[in-house]
Amino acid sequence: MSALVVMRPFAAAAFFIAASSWGQEISRPLVRPAVKAKTASEHTRDLAAVRPLQAWSEGDPVREKDDLRATGPAMGTERAKQPDALLKRENGARRAAAAVPAKIGASFAGIPSTGWVPPDAIGAVGPKHYIQMVNSAFAIYDKQGKLLAGPAEINSLWKGFGGPCEKDNDGDPVARYDHLADRWLVSQFALDDYMQCIAISRGPDPVSSGWYLYAFPTLDASGKKVSSDYPKLGIWPDAYYMSTQRGFPDGGIDVWAFEREQMLAGKPARQVQFAVGAPSIVLQPSDLNGKAPAAGTPNFFIRPMDGKRFGGDDRIEIYAFTVDWKKPASSTFKSLSRLNTTAFDSVLCSNDLNGACVPQPNTTVKLETLSVWPMFRAQYRNFDSYETLLLNHTVNADGKGTAGIRWYELRRENGKAWSIYQEGTYSPDETHRWMGSMAMDGAGNIALGYSVADQKTYPGLRVAIRRASAAKATFESETVVKDGGGSQTYGKSRWGDYASMDVDPDRPCTFWYTSLYYDKTSVAGWKTWIAEIQAPSCNK
Repeated sequence: MSALVVMRPFAAAAFFIAASSWGQEISRPLVRPAVKAKTASEHTRDLAAVRPLQAWSEGDPVREKDDLRATGPAMGTERAKQPDALLKRENGARRAAAAVPAKIGASFAGIPSTGWVPPDAIGAVGPKHYIQMVNSAFAIYDKQGKLLAGPAEINSLWKGFGGPCEKDNDGDPVARYDHLADRWLVSQFALDDYMQCIAISRGPDPVSSGWYLYAFPTLDASGKKVSSDYPKLGIWPDAYYMSTQRGFPDGGIDVWAFEREQMLAGKPARQVQFAVGAPSIVLQPSDLNGKAPAAGTPNFFIRPMDGKRFGGDDRIEIYAFTVDWKKPASSTFKSLSRLNTTAFDSVLCSNDLNGACVPQPNTTVKLETLSVWPMFRAQYRNFDSYETLLLNHTVNADGKGTAGIRWYELRRENGKAWSIYQEGTYSPDETHRWMGSMAMDGAGNIALGYSVADQKTYPGLRVAIRRASAAKATFESETVVKDGGGSQTYGKSRWGDYASMDVDPDRPCTFWYTSLYYDKTSVAGWKTWIAEIQAPSCNK
């Protein structure tokens, strides 16, 4: 639900001890006492039966938190009049002739509308299971699409836990598969009660293994409760890392490390936090696929910055979070790199955070694009001789307000500095493409999933593929994942704040993607879809 609450800018100067070279203030490490776990040993199917999902029907109330509120004036400029310098468009016939389509394997319906907008669909894939979450429900499937548990309210997992994590069901969910431990992580916030609720499976099977349950308080340096909106978590060997924000554009953000080793054992776990000053541009923590990084490698937090809106050049900012569980107060969060990008424009039709600019057929309602923030997730891979980070965000592709996706592959060779290896703006025609999620498989192929819509195209889902052998900065083909059949008519334009592209841990060139679409025109009767996707060269 991404509730953006009104917060004052950070006031206590003594709270901060560091600033980046371009003015971003960073607090001292804030170390919290260990939080005890409770164990849910029941079968997940039994827990889910406590609060099964109540299906939403047309005419039922639409539920939305009072979110995406600003803490200051909108920031930015008028949209650019020229196309993005990285934009490459070919006529449809030539593009179709050159296309090498992705292979769609298992493809099935996910959780239907809960009545909440935005749904914020997210997922995670393991050796035998797929967990999908939305606001405010979860479901577990096998990899052929058979429903094994749910759909049910997320807080049903916290049955008997007590407190906000059992009482509240606020959403902004996260699902991750920790392949290093063969475990699962699911999370949501208890926003108004200032808790981050995190569950770790007790074994590989998320249906039968049971869960270790945690409730981590979100506080500032003085112990005052603080908003933890838009939580994004990443898997890393030494911690589960998370970023949150307090209010756009001047409320600030927070970054967190949770004690992974203890959580995997169901033991009391500590958290280390840093507060970062305005502007409140979300940082995505690096999320590991494949081989672990070298011991001692920090978690990398990254984001794009539109210089015309927030000062300086258009750039990617990289921060390094190093946690020290032996001496937590010695943990550090430092600005690491500032990489200038080819110029981009994050203003489509308006300069506010929502960016409600995407038209649909047969309605005047336009859909939000959230073009200021990076989209989930910042995938990390270690190829021994180099490391990669992926990032994407929505931009004004053609100077006319058409939403396209700017994407980057960053590389770091032999532990040296990060650099932009390749970047591109994907917008092959005048259809809007936004809310991207991308991942790289073990062979270096990249899949980019996204929403599509325009005045003649109902909101649907597609995926673009680039093989590792392709020319730099190009995607070779686009494949329909799920065509839309209707428009969303909810008047506040809320669409979604993120989607999820993941890599199958057992099939190195297979991706799994989930997001939302509409099969018929409705106020808020969205549907979700889950699809298995293979790069054209994949034979595994």
